[in-house]
Amino acid sequence: MLQITDPDQQESTLAFFRLAFRPFFLAGALFSAISLALWGLTLFYGINFAPFGGIVWWHMHEMLFGFTLAIIAGFLLTAVQTWTGIKSVKGLSLILLFGLWLAARVLLLIPDAMSPLFIAVLDVAFPLVTAGIMASFVIRKKMWRNLVFAPILLLMAVASAMMYAGAIRQDFALSYQGAYGGVYLIAFLMVVLGGRVIPFFTASKLGFTKAEPIKQLELTAIIPLGLIVLMMLSGIDDRFPLVTALLAGICFVANLIRFWRWKGYKSLSVPLLWSLHGAYLFIIFGLLLMTLRYAGLPVAPTIMIHAVTVGGIGGLILAMIARVSLGHTGRPLKAGMPVQLAFLLILMAAVVRLLPAVMPAFYTVFILTSICLWVLAYGIFFVVYLPILSSPRVDGKDG
Repeated sequence: MLQITDPDQQESTLAFFRLAFRPFFLAGALFSAISLALWGLTLFYGINFAPFGGIVWWHMHEMLFGFTLAIIAGFLLTAVQTWTGIKSVKGLSLILLFGLWLAARVLLLIPDAMSPLFIAVLDVAFPLVTAGIMASFVIRKKMWRNLVFAPILLLMAVASAMMYAGAIRQDFALSYQGAYGGVYLIAFLMVVLGGRVIPFFTASKLGFTKAEPIKQLELTAIIPLGLIVLMMLSGIDDRFPLVTALLAGICFVANLIRFWRWKGYKSLSVPLLWSLHGAYLFIIFGLLLMTLRYAGLPVAPTIMIHAVTVGGIGGLILAMIARVSLGHTGRPLKAGMPVQLAFLLILMAAVVRLLPAVMPAFYTVFILTSICLWVLAYGIFFVVYLPILSSPRVDGKDG
């Protein structure tokens, strides 16, 4: 294994800041649980909570660009070290980057402390800096295949900036445009990453030969979703609904075929695998709902969005950070019973969040139940992984 860290320097660096996955996975998970708890308490119990942009804007923005972006940054800045063999951010540089993310989260809770423009610039700087760090490593090694993640981060900065502009100008349509574009941009990232890691993890663990990617199928599963993202960010998805429906339908069919070729049905005895497949299935289901909605069927936007966000994004993140945290701390890739329960809880949260579509009379009960299930799932991750992510690798290696 390539040694890219000086042992003496590694020993002197606080374990929590030896690689980006440690602080961002742990803090991101905790932040999501706290954020959803505040959202539920404010929405249904009227607690006095007035963050920047109002509670609805804050909920949308922070679940995308607070929670999810933290996990993405932690994953990419850890993976880029593996890809390139170049030492990634750690120690003081990682503390400063983490502080940049955390400062924006805090300032959004006390909006009168700074000007809205300052908060926006501070927050939008985080994905830009992350993209710059990751791209510099990839370019140095000429690993062009992995450069795709830099423009995704740049577009996330654009989507976040759109939400801030909407909040400052009281243009709610612009805020929703940025939020919806951000959701499907993250889904796009997960479709790209999922196609790389899920079939590999599955075949490696279960001992069968991984199905070789079919180039045309991969492009058909990915490119239409990328076009949908651009349409949403530019605000033309509703102007050309049948085009959006066609793109979503093509993407749905291609990803369903792709998903079947991964043979996830063989993974039911391995929690670290079925959790990935189960979550990815929600992204596919969300694409189906998008197809139906833009084709003119009565599918509520919030149902379409939450199939992707709660089940797809929430489920995939939990499954990935549980696995990555074990692998990068030198531990066996095995999920204990509490983590297996967390995997079930997050998928249940997604199912329950969609039930108001068929039983609207129980809307409040379903939403509160879904929130509680999410908080429990990510709360379990935080408690179980706190000692893992805050202590050195068990094998003494880098990370």
